[in-house]
Amino acid sequence: MPYLLLLRWYQTVVETKNLSPYITIETLIPDVKATWGALERMISADQEVVSQNMETVERLYRAIRPQANYEKSLEQLKRIKAYGKRSKSGIMLGLGETDGEVYNFWTIYVPTNRIFQQINT
Repeated sequence: MPYLLLLRWYQTVVETKNLSPYITIETLIPDVKATWGALERMISADQEVVSQNMETVERLYRAIRPQANYEKSLEQLKRIKAYGKRSKSGIMLGLGETDGEVYNFWTIYVPTNRIFQQINT
């Protein structure tokens, strides 16, 4: 994420919290591709919940998200949690995952997960 865009994003979260200090802010952030300084800046704003969607299970990750790395994406979620933020993630269903793979995703450390069904049109 370019620095100026990152700064604008950070300022938006901070200013929103300044204007409405009693609201809960949840942000959905992109995969930072192991650019940990950018991640730290994004999650150091005043949001209470940080979401980063994994999108799919490990076996399908390379086919569904060729631009990302499963282990680095998991590391990003771990760092969000280590920073003291509540973290969320989600996957889509209907892409060829097994029940066991969904269960494994559901039981990894991420405290809040969401599952979405992929609708074929």
